[in-house]
Amino acid sequence: KIFHFDRKIISFQYHIFNGGKQIYMANNLTEYLKSLKNFKYTGAVRKSDILRAQRALRLKFSEEYIEYLLSYGCASAKGLELTGLGVNRMSVVTITQIEKLRTKSFPSNMYVVINDGEMGYKVLQKTDGTVYELFDNGRIDRVADSLVSYLA
Repeated sequence: KIFHFDRKIISFQYHIFNGGKQIYMANNLTEYLKSLKNFKYTGAVRKSDILRAQRALRLKFSEEYIEYLLSYGCASAKGLELTGLGVNRMSVVTITQIEKLRTKSFPSNMYVVINDGEMGYKVLQKTDGTVYELFDNGRIDRVADSLVSYLA
């Protein structure tokens, strides 16, 4: 993977080179979600809503997740519903708090970004942006460096 930083957008694009041919993978999370055919969202939330949610969870969201909340609030795409703010049943605060009660080993510096109860796992994001899968048996595996790389 070769990283290209665009100073104007303050996001990154990553590309994979396959036999000398450059294949575009993804921009930042908000651009990636917007590009999906079945993408739906509820609407942007205010910074004050984000600060309140962070205080409730006693952590700071990753910059990627904050940008997502400011742009979309709560969203679904690719058959997955992402947690967010503005929709009670998909509230990052409520879902993370419930999961902390269920899972004794739930890390204090992570929050739930995808809750797929049918498949038996949750997707967590650490405050630094890295992404993990949490399984019903309590196992946590690091799966991606960012939410956009997990989804792409």
